[in-house]
Amino acid sequence: MENNFIPDTILSKAIDMSPIGVFGYAFDYQNTIALLDFCKDKQIAILEGDALELKKKNFHIHMKIGS
Repeated sequence: MENNFIPDTILSKAIDMSPIGVFGYAFDYQNTIALLDFCKDKQIAILEGDALELKKKNFHIHMKIGS
């Protein structure tokens, strides 16, 4: 998957989600914080994101319904 802005130091620790049909990456907690810090420093807005949990090599979706 092409990356235009995420630093290689963070991206190298990402989980590519394309094998399950999702265009994006997943990060563990520590690397999520590093990515958020990077976005804050560069003033990159994050509009929304999904919360997924990896259990026994399967992703589980945590959905928030409503506002």
